[in-house]
Parts: sequence; structure tokens; C-alpha cells
Amino acid sequence: MWHPQELTHAVATALADQERQLCAEQAYQGLDAMTELQLHPLIAHGFTATGQGVFREQPYPSDTGPIPADRERCDLVLLENSQTRLIDPVLKNRSFDLAKDTLFADVLDEAEPSHLDALPEDAYWMEVKVVAQHSYVSGVPSPNRSYASSLIAAIRHDLIKLAADEHIIHAGVLIILFTEDSSTAEHDLMAAIHRCIDRNTPVGSPAMEHIPIADRISNTNCTIALVRMRR
Repeated sequence: MWHPQELTHAVATALADQERQLCAEQAYQGLDAMTELQLHPLIAHGFTATGQGVFREQPYPSDTGPIPADRERCDLVLLENSQTRLIDPVLKNRSFDLAKDTLFADVLDEAEPSHLDALPEDAYWMEVKVVAQHSYVSGVPSPNRSYASSLIAAIRHDLIKLAADEHIIHAGVLIILFTEDSSTAEHDLMAAIHRCIDRNTPVGSPAMEHIPIADRISNTNCTIALVRMRR
């Protein structure tokens, strides 16, 4: 159902388009100056451009916090069709609980899911992390002293969180990695994955694609890597 390389390519296409626009504008700052939240709309656009449904900040399906606002949320959730709705099991169960012993109880019991409804198990759950070899600190570009540890933590923490939810079958961590060159990115990404494997992280093989970026702070490469969750 889900092909990691196709998902990676959709993001790479969107970010490459943005990079071309920044270069045409002779922008002082590039993609590697953008925060994770600033990149989210660009990434989401890459998926909607291929006809997929995209939900941002979607609550985890097994999260049972007492108040909806307290539920932990996933950065992006994808459905194969943009017209499809994502069923939220927590809200659905709460609706049944509220309807118990009322006139609406029988109606809810007999309700059939629409062909436009998709279960969390059908969706692709994606956490997004941005890591840079060179980054801005208080507005000043400098080498990222926590680069290696940040890359490992970005993969490990979110894969463990995704794997802990029984309703999530298809998932991965999308790493937007800015480095001096593509060979550095590939080496460091695989080293981080092996470190995660050593720590029993449910990590699978990554799909990745590189796009060149203008050298503004010593990063000349942006790697889009989707590190899949292994059940």
C-alpha cells in the first residue's frame, strides 16, 4: 500500500521547488534556516500534490488522555485518497459512551462506516525531524555540536513512540538532513540507524533522496530520508 521511496520523492520534489524559488529570489537564508514547523506546510504540499490526503497534528489513535487537547499528536498522517476521512477511535468510543442509555444508542450501534472512512491501520503515520550539520545558533551560523546525538535521538525517540501504538501499522520518521555533502549524509544516517538497532529500536531500512542547496552556512546538501518503523 505504501511505498517509502515514493513518499520520499514527493517531499524531495516539494523542497527542491522551494529551493529553486529561494535561489531565484537570492534569499539570504535557505531551507536550512527553516524550522521544523516552517517546513511542515511544504512537506504536506508535496503529498497533496500527488492526490494523497494529509492530516497535520493528528492525535495518536490509542491515546486515551482525559481531554482531547491533551492527546499526543503525530506531525503528519497520510491517506491514499484526499477525499477519505480518518476515523479517530478515541472520539468514536467517546461518542458511544456519551450515547449510552439515550435515544441515540441504537443509531450508533447500527451505523456502518462509509467507504470514505479509513481506519488508523490504513494510514501512514509520519513524524518529522530536522537535523543539520551546520545550523543557526542565536542567529549566527555555526557547526552543530549536538549533530550526531540529535540524529540518533530523532530516529529512536519517534520510532519507539509510533511502535507503541497498537493501531499504527504503517509509519516512519521523515528526517530532513542538511549536510556538507550527500556522502556525509548517507554515512551519518546509516551510522545513526545502526546505533538505534544496537539499542533495540524498531527501525527498518531508509528510503532517501538528495537535493542540492545553495551554500549559505556550509550545508550544500539536503537529504530527505524516510526511516520506516519495523513491527
